[in-house]
Amino acid sequence: VRAKLARFGPGLFLIAYLFWFAGGGLWARFTGDDLMNLNFHLTPSFPRLLLSNLTYWSTAYRPMGGVVYVLVYRLMGFHPMPFRVVCFALLVGNLGLLYRVCLLLTGRREAALLATLMVSYHAWLVNLYYSTGTIYELLCFAFYFAAFAYYLRIRQTGRSLNVRQWAAFLGLYVCALNSKELAVTLPLCLACYEWLWRRPDRSLRGPAIAALVTVPYVVGKLTGPDSLTANPAYRPAISASRYLHTFHLYLNVLFYQDHFFRDANTILLVAAMLALAVWTRSRPLLFAWFFVLFSVLPFIFVPHYSGFFMYLPLVGWALYAATCLVMLRDKMGKTIPAAVLFLAVDRKSTRLN
Repeated sequence: VRAKLARFGPGLFLIAYLFWFAGGGLWARFTGDDLMNLNFHLTPSFPRLLLSNLTYWSTAYRPMGGVVYVLVYRLMGFHPMPFRVVCFALLVGNLGLLYRVCLLLTGRREAALLATLMVSYHAWLVNLYYSTGTIYELLCFAFYFAAFAYYLRIRQTGRSLNVRQWAAFLGLYVCALNSKELAVTLPLCLACYEWLWRRPDRSLRGPAIAALVTVPYVVGKLTGPDSLTANPAYRPAISASRYLHTFHLYLNVLFYQDHFFRDANTILLVAAMLALAVWTRSRPLLFAWFFVLFSVLPFIFVPHYSGFFMYLPLVGWALYAATCLVMLRDKMGKTIPAAVLFLAVDRKSTRLN
């Protein structure tokens, strides 16, 4: 019994934690975005929608989410509950994927569990739990980290991917791209991993191949007909000042603040995080630091803000914090469980809920 509890207990706790705070989302109704999305994806024929997932460089609007919308509607009818069940299934599955990725990166079960706990629920990401319109984020997260975990598992054996494995990896990556534009940062994930972990046998083949697949997607989305950039809310204004300004806005969201973070203390925080990662020579901390900075690139330059955009970048913050907590516990000895340290840090967010 103890062995089974040790094996399955943490996972059951994470699921219970999610449903305790967000379970009401199962009974959420359709939103205006849901009706718009469903109508939009029902307009073309289903074969044409499937074809849009193959021609991933076209300006078809997030066709992987469209497939889910249409399939659930065709099979279960016009009722919100089946859509909500699919979303919560993805939320739970994403916790498992995140745990797997963090375990592969840190080699520490405690760090992986803590990082997963931090991502499992965040009050400012409320749309993830109450709106089916965030199906695109949920699917992107799932395929993104499924592809990354698959790549990590193979590379950690010291082998390169063969043709069949490349086909599987790229298939997952294209599905992530078809889910939402956030997925374009995956080649940077691979490059960071190769640079930090695979010395001296690191290879740029993986990042290069993923980048080559990304190029037609980016070009097609930015220049094709019906491009999102035609919408003023999604038209990027690329500059260092815009990056920093938007970055500190999302920091306030992540840390449950209103106006605490501004440009100056945001720079200090990021610099301190880098200094700690370099000083401790921690690969997970360095990876998390880079991930925090580059995972926001697909949306940080656009004027449209939504808290749930941080669902995928939140992984970097959680990995960084969890690694720090476990390192602190190791320094202080075995007398203070890492979970106790996390609960002390997370007390404020729990009170808000």
